[in-house]
Amino acid sequence: MPQRESSLGTTRKPEFAHASGGTANGAGRDAPQLRVNVLATTETRTIAALRTAADLAASLGAQITLIAIEVVPWQLPLQRPPVPVAFLERKLYRLVCEAGIVGEEVRIQLCLCRDQRDTLRKVVRPHSLVVIGGQNRWWLRRERNLGKFLSGLGHQVIFAGTAPRTRFQRQAH
Repeated sequence: MPQRESSLGTTRKPEFAHASGGTANGAGRDAPQLRVNVLATTETRTIAALRTAADLAASLGAQITLIAIEVVPWQLPLQRPPVPVAFLERKLYRLVCEAGIVGEEVRIQLCLCRDQRDTLRKVVRPHSLVVIGGQNRWWLRRERNLGKFLSGLGHQVIFAGTAPRTRFQRQAH
């Protein structure tokens, strides 16, 4: 499962490193440090999750890891997803910036895979704290199912609600 990983702060540009297998480059470097994992979903929900994670990380003295999983169809080589990797990297970097996380390091982990759940089993450390954007509502089936799956693996899952948009914000987007 190819992964691309980046650590970024407010003063440096993202540097993505390649990794393969079930671990990412540098994973042992900071293994004992507590992490708040954010699972990327939609742009709005991911930004909400990043903001919640920033508050949690500040309270817990933890590092934030943004995990984005890009499922590549079987018809394509794993190293050539339908969306260019450079585009995905820029998008993830932009989401961190839009979340307004200042003065903290955020690790971005982009995983190219065939199976999202199998990848989550390998990438998220046992008994981790995972923040998912959105609310645990019946109509948000994808997020709710991810939350149930991760809880079943023994992770602590927090749903980060998104603020409703005002009329002006709807028109601006």
